[in-house]
Amino acid sequence: MADILQNAMTALPLFLPHRNVTYRQGGVAISLSVIVGKSMVEGQNTDGLRWKMEMRNYLIEPGELVIGTTEIKPQEGDTITDDGEGTTKTYIVAGDGMVAWRWSSRYHKLIRVNVTERSEVAV
Repeated sequence: MADILQNAMTALPLFLPHRNVTYRQGGVAISLSVIVGKSMVEGQNTDGLRWKMEMRNYLIEPGELVIGTTEIKPQEGDTITDDGEGTTKTYIVAGDGMVAWRWSSRYHKLIRVNVTERSEVAV
């Protein structure tokens, strides 16, 4: 049964819609083909009120994250610029205290990169 699941997880990215984005790390920009994802996070505050939040993330094949000849891992502060929804938005990797990335499954076929939207505020 494990082989069937692993084969399905390997094939799944082939059937999901991809989008081109620009990934920046340390002043270097690379173009990537990614799958836009989302995660639901739930919690409870100190007053006992429950909350639920939907967060955007990007699913990236590890072999795509290459600068020069070096495969990189997402780091806090990296950015992803996405213009796939008609307007250009920049997202910060691991903003708001999140971890930068995690494997999307136990088969390590895709990296799930956690992001928050960058807001430019004039002071």
